[in-house]
Amino acid sequence: MIPGDKNAKLIDARIRKELLVAASRLRENKIYRANIRRWLIASGVIFLVLVARTFWSGLSGITFPIVCAVILLTLFANLVGKLKIPLDFAGTAKAVEKKFPDLGNLLTTALEQKRSGEGLNFLQEKVISNALQFSFYQYWEDTGKRVQRKLRIWHSGAIIMALGLVALTWYSKTRDVWISSPTMPVLISSIEITPGDTEVERGSALVVAARFRGDFPRSATLVLQQDNGSVMRYPMAQSLSDPIFAYTLSGVEESGSYLVEYGGKETESYRMEVFELPDLEQADAFLDYP
Repeated sequence: MIPGDKNAKLIDARIRKELLVAASRLRENKIYRANIRRWLIASGVIFLVLVARTFWSGLSGITFPIVCAVILLTLFANLVGKLKIPLDFAGTAKAVEKKFPDLGNLLTTALEQKRSGEGLNFLQEKVISNALQFSFYQYWEDTGKRVQRKLRIWHSGAIIMALGLVALTWYSKTRDVWISSPTMPVLISSIEITPGDTEVERGSALVVAARFRGDFPRSATLVLQQDNGSVMRYPMAQSLSDPIFAYTLSGVEESGSYLVEYGGKETESYRMEVFELPDLEQADAFLDYP
């Protein structure tokens, strides 16, 4: 339902009929402008939520519900805003006069002619008739048409931007992986495992560390599978100052593979090869005195 102009009933029916198409289009243009603003604001809010999620892991579980709420509120605001924007015949008349300068102020003057109990007098009828003559060769209904095409493109772009951020939020929710870059602290994160594929002397210790960039899980577990078939799991300790989980394997005796589990996900597997230095049986030293 389109809310009408409060003064529409006072406008001559012939003038109102000629302006109806243009008035409807200009109303749609106002709706497009308002919707574009709301979608851009929604995109900004979603982006800020994603930024906050990167630096505060407590938001991880509620990020997607917040984003959905922002989208629903935007849709509701667009619907309510649309119902509050009425047809504006006076504004339409001014827009038509601006598009067709030959009209001067004739159309606005015609809109101001009010019927009395006996109808329109001769001068009022003359003003309205003169204005209507221009409508025969001027396309008043095209008023705002070019602007509307541009607004539709902007409106579609604003919606696509918002939906793209929603998709990004859902992707991060399902993958639980984000990558950070020097210029963009949000978007996707990586995990760096050290020492990666490595060799370790038998009986020595090996420190395995997992550095998270972006989202930081609440816990991490080191999973070690030795070549003899045994699998061991060790809870990794979190560093207080850095986004790192670490665990020290003491007295490594067997070769094997290891990976890190976090938040229901796991990293790729890395190889740990154990080597043994040969025993020193004899050392010959020759002294050459000067």
